Formats: sequence, C-alpha cells, structure tokens
Amino acid sequence: MKQNIDRKKYKPLLAETLNSLASLYRENNEYEFAVKCYREVISIRRGLLRENPLHYAPLLALTYTNIANLHRLY
Repeated sequence: MKQNIDRKKYKPLLAETLNSLASLYRENNEYEFAVKCYREVISIRRGLLRENPLHYAPLLALTYTNIANLHRLY
C-alpha cells in the first residue's frame, strides 16, 4: 500500500541539505555543481517565503549572498 507523503514538510530540510552540498562543492572547486545546488535552494526558499516570510527571508538572502560570493570566485 502506498502512503501519502506530505512533500511540503520536507522542503525546508531539502533546501538545507542542498545548501550544505553546494558549500562542499564550492570548497572542492566544483563551481558548476555548487551553482546548480544554490539555484535549487533559491527556488525552494522562494516558495517557502510565501508561507512564512519572517523565517525564510533571511535564509533566502543568505543563499543569494552565497551564490554571489561564488560568482566572484568563478
């Protein structure tokens, strides 16, 4: 029997995991993979921002900062 999974509740954790993965890619000079991860994090956090702006606005801003810093290196 297939269970119904509430995918919404996992999105914050997915964003955190992808953000960590992007940081690892950045540290290992895998800039293209890091950019892809950060872009996915931005997409997820934009959606979450609509649900809870006070919580997710700073996290989204931090992700933009991370990707901007990466572009300075890349």
